Amino acid sequence: MTSIYRIYTERRTNLADIASRYFDSFTIFDGQGVYKRTFEYSAVVAVVGADWQGVKRLAQAIKQENNQESVIVTEQPVTVHLI
Repeated sequence: MTSIYRIYTERRTNLADIASRYFDSFTIFDGQGVYKRTFEYSAVVAVVGADWQGVKRLAQAIKQENNQESVIVTEQPVTVHLI
């Protein structure tokens, strides 16, 4: 089964530059979030079919670049069809 990983983070740095160091393909969704009742620009980096260690390294790099206490990483099994 293939997994989709999503890294939820604050939008402070150029996430595409960071993610491209680890993966050839990914998607970045921009949005607004709330952390401790404070609005902030947020982003989700989605990677399909990646290995967990690569995702973990990317999440750690984003966390460090953004100077955050933590980032959220989710994993969900998906069925992928290329059409």
